[in-house]
Amino acid sequence: MSSPVGMIVETPEGYEELKKNPYLVYFEIEKTGKVIYERNVTG
Repeated sequence: MSSPVGMIVETPEGYEELKKNPYLVYFEIEKTGKVIYERNVTG
């Protein structure tokens, strides 16, 4: 049985601002979310 999955893509800078607003989903993501892919960019 599969489960529905939602994915949100955001810049690190944008996420840092958005996670502070309790009326946006980013606030809940900060508490209970899980990173499934993270890319390190150098240069």
